[in-house]
Amino acid sequence: MFRISGLEGEETRKKPAVMFINGLFGDSNFWFANELHLAPPFLLASRGYDVWLSNTRGSNFAQQHTRFSTDEIEFWQFDFIDSGVKELPQYIDFVLEQAGQD
Repeated sequence: MFRISGLEGEETRKKPAVMFINGLFGDSNFWFANELHLAPPFLLASRGYDVWLSNTRGSNFAQQHTRFSTDEIEFWQFDFIDSGVKELPQYIDFVLEQAGQD
């Protein structure tokens, strides 16, 4: 997960958190397909939001596992229901904890 919290040294705990989630077969790079000054994460960060970008399991930035490598079938034994039901709540809890919000 990546974070755009604003300018260096800026307080992040008082900013509302917003999370971008990549779609099927994508990663957080999707949100930067426009020119950077038009990219939604940068627009929201410049408007005072604490921006988080997730990368769902198997995407370019989420290829690590505690026990399995991407060469092992066990790494890929999940479905998108697992992502939504099991992983998304963990992403949300992590962002809220890090951002100091409820």
